[in-house]
Amino acid sequence: MNQPLEPRYDPSLPQELLAAPIEFDAWSQEQLLVEQNESTPTMPLYHYTGEEALKGILSTERLWCFSHLHQSDRTEFEYSLAIARRVIKALGQGQD
Repeated sequence: MNQPLEPRYDPSLPQELLAAPIEFDAWSQEQLLVEQNESTPTMPLYHYTGEEALKGILSTERLWCFSHLHQSDRTEFEYSLAIARRVIKALGQGQD
């Protein structure tokens, strides 16, 4: 079994250089949390599915996405696309 590599420090290096990896690690952990918080949904996500598929989603804790070309109801994609276009148009006409 491989053991994790131990960091090696050369005490002859300047203190700033020795501190850089520690500072970077702290920054990167903070940045990951910021990105996770920005991408975590805060509104409910609705998903229409059957009982067996719901059991699969709950047991694996994953949603599978696929191409809209493989949907059994083509109007579902068209309806969603119309909503997205309306929202984008409204945002484009905003004061921001």
